[in-house]
Amino acid sequence: MMKLYATLLTTALLPISVMAQLINANFEQGLLGWISPCAEQATLSTDAPPNGGQYSLQIRARTGGEGSCIEPDGDPSFLTNFAYQLLPMAVAGDQITFTATTKLLVDVPDAFGHGIRCDFLAVLADGSMTQLTNMMTNLGIHTTWQSSTIPYTVPVLPAGATLAVALSGYFMTNGQGYALFDNLVTSITGSGAVLNAQVWLEGPYAAAQGLMRDDLRAAGYIPSTDPYPNNPIAGSIAPGALSVTGPNAIVDWLRIELRHTLSTTGWQIRVNGLLQRDGDIVALDGVSPVSFPVKAGNYQLVVRHRNHLTIMTEQAVSISSTSPLVDLRSTSTALNVRPAPFNDLPARVVGNQQFMWQGNTNTDLEVAYTGVLNDRDGILGAVGGSVPTNTITGYHFTDVNMDGVVKYIGPNNDRDPLLRDHWWLGAHGGATGAGAVLEERVKSQVTSHKTQVTSHKAQ
Repeated sequence: MMKLYATLLTTALLPISVMAQLINANFEQGLLGWISPCAEQATLSTDAPPNGGQYSLQIRARTGGEGSCIEPDGDPSFLTNFAYQLLPMAVAGDQITFTATTKLLVDVPDAFGHGIRCDFLAVLADGSMTQLTNMMTNLGIHTTWQSSTIPYTVPVLPAGATLAVALSGYFMTNGQGYALFDNLVTSITGSGAVLNAQVWLEGPYAAAQGLMRDDLRAAGYIPSTDPYPNNPIAGSIAPGALSVTGPNAIVDWLRIELRHTLSTTGWQIRVNGLLQRDGDIVALDGVSPVSFPVKAGNYQLVVRHRNHLTIMTEQAVSISSTSPLVDLRSTSTALNVRPAPFNDLPARVVGNQQFMWQGNTNTDLEVAYTGVLNDRDGILGAVGGSVPTNTITGYHFTDVNMDGVVKYIGPNNDRDPLLRDHWWLGAHGGATGAGAVLEERVKSQVTSHKTQVTSHKAQ
């Protein structure tokens, strides 16, 4: 079966802070984004703090005299068992605030002391590491979940080096146990950045009007809080934002992601936004541009919608307090595709306009009309399965055309758009017919949780 790939590479305001730069800071995506030179010593644990999700990071605490699989330059007693993540945005002079929820599991007490550590280190271009000035901070010796916050000023880094934050635990002599980490946040003082972007969703687009329909808003179906079930983001739509009509009326929620050009697997920062009928991406007040608590710079821009395939810019775009327009509606803005010999169509193209592919009703990474886990069956199942003429109303992933009504057959049904798109592929160089598959292929380093999760009690 031939496949068509919609591919991602798998990240004047007052001064604010760069927040949430760490990839997978709550470890709900396995160990994505984290590197452990002593890989067997850093695993997932199901022991997590309140509001910490299902998982935390578990690192076997170093003991006195223990051999090391790696020792960064400058201190033979430096880290032994640890996990780290790069902070490619940080430069000399930046003020960093690091917050972590931690605890120490003590199996064998150590009369000479123990603790939980956070270190800042420099990772050189060849992958070797070196210590930095005032690099180490003790996060405490507590054996229950507690939150700690520490400051750090970035010194001048060696040429070609990148700052990293490293997590570990220790026992001074022969104690035994583990250091656990969760809910990590970094904050780096910087100048805020805003997004100036536009995008089309294929599902609600009305060609005759040159606008997207706002049927969900008009019917009162758009929820006021984050509709994305995985890793929800706090925040709600401002009162009155859903009362606006015309070209600036709200169509639906979007999730916007910036990926740093030096760290293209995982996500660098995610925020929620709203989409207006004319394609403008705006903040939750329905008017202002989406703001990112990041330092100005070049990022690859990712746009996600709950039942359309995700897109990402081919090139990094400038994000600053005066960001230029990124018009994702236009084919002049290249979207990321895989290199030759693949013939990807990451969005549907009509003339000089492009549209995010509709129809991801089961919220996986592809749109399929036939076969296992196809999206057509989801529509039939939503209306009851046995009676295809049934309909349901509301805010549903299976509402492909986003008119507020899920229909399997009849006028304006949600099945036919899937079939039309798949036949359209055959006329534009893709796979032919209903058997074609639109696939969003996200490159990441996520390993199955089933192989990573460990129970402390079982060790």
